[in-house]
Amino acid sequence: MKVLDIHEIGGIIRKVRKERGLRLEDLADDNISPATISNVERGVSHVKMEKVYYILEKLGIPMEQLPEFLLRERDDQAELKFRLTLIESMNRLDQSESALSLLEKTPIPDDHLYASQAHWLKGTCYLHQRKLNKAEREFFTAIRLANKNETAKIDNIEAYSFKDLSRCSYYNNNLQQALQYADSGLDAFCPAGERPWVKYFLLRNKAIYLERLGRIVESLQIVRDVWEELPQIEPVETRLSFYWLRAELLRRSRDYENAKKFALEGIQLAGINQQYNSALALWSVLGSVHTAQKKWEEAENCFKIALGLPRDRVDEKSFLRACTQLGILYTHQEKWSQAEKYLTQAIQKAEQIEDYMDQMDASLALGRLLVQQNRREEGIACYRRVVELAQKYHTGEKEYEAWHELARCWEGIDEKEFQLCTVNMFTVQETLNQRKAGDLNEVR
Repeated sequence: MKVLDIHEIGGIIRKVRKERGLRLEDLADDNISPATISNVERGVSHVKMEKVYYILEKLGIPMEQLPEFLLRERDDQAELKFRLTLIESMNRLDQSESALSLLEKTPIPDDHLYASQAHWLKGTCYLHQRKLNKAEREFFTAIRLANKNETAKIDNIEAYSFKDLSRCSYYNNNLQQALQYADSGLDAFCPAGERPWVKYFLLRNKAIYLERLGRIVESLQIVRDVWEELPQIEPVETRLSFYWLRAELLRRSRDYENAKKFALEGIQLAGINQQYNSALALWSVLGSVHTAQKKWEEAENCFKIALGLPRDRVDEKSFLRACTQLGILYTHQEKWSQAEKYLTQAIQKAEQIEDYMDQMDASLALGRLLVQQNRREEGIACYRRVVELAQKYHTGEKEYEAWHELARCWEGIDEKEFQLCTVNMFTVQETLNQRKAGDLNEVR
């Protein structure tokens, strides 16, 4: 009998048993255990068919009536599947409140075929509303239930739940945890299952987390591995994120010509598809490339295009990063007041949305600006704030960078402070080296 048939028969058995008010233990006897009955109801494929027939006989369901039961069950399942699809679509279209309301009107017990999907959908609604603790609880439940349900595994509910858990950790500024969840999602991914695009969401997210952690080579390798598959990736926003990643990573690797090439290709694709947020990110990368090449006018034009896009069509993270990069450009040009204006705006916006990674970037840039103006004490305060944030959110690369800038501030002025900074730099670097060695061992 096909796996689908086993699932359907299991659903019928569960439905009839519950309609009669029977527990698993009530149906069990010396010939069949509660655990075996549970496996049958969940459609576990390795259960022997004689056990299935035995339960049907105990429930008084004649084999000749089974097709009729199956048809009714298929109708019920199809109706429920449609409702869950509707809820998923509503949430993706920014109707999370309505989606949650419909979910509440669709009670699904945890032993149901679609229970893990229902919990995952509830989690995505909470995630959309930034209710991260509630979202995490639902995703953990979805994963637990998916591990007991082969249909959920085929539907890639477990992979999707890990993907969304990684987003929760990212929003909580816990990049190491986000990276672990992304890896777990890739491990759970079923290539032959439903929602195959979740693989690319997970790879994109992993590459972004690595980029934010300063692990440029690893991030770039993921992007290169995916590149041949790029034309088949949907939605286009996900495809564009890989263009942004490749351009940004090449920029940070100082391969400026190729960075420009991929940024411009992405900008063209974003324009055709009216993807404003992707366009902002790509124009910002292009502006940063021109900044690195000291092409000030071209860089400023890129940032003006980026920041001139409709604010209601772009997210706050992309906007504040563009402000930071424009502030850095003005610093290079010694346009001090304009640079301070944009860097301060970026820091304030980052604090407002609790984006501490970007706050650290903007604070480092502001610190350098202030030191260049001989406002050393103010610059030191910026660097110390970065150290605090980096220690709180375990971002060693940013902490090292801040200690390095502090050491430069104290060099030749206060030997004790200078020595303290260099010791802290060494300690942080040792921790980073140990972490990299651990990552290499995991790969092996």
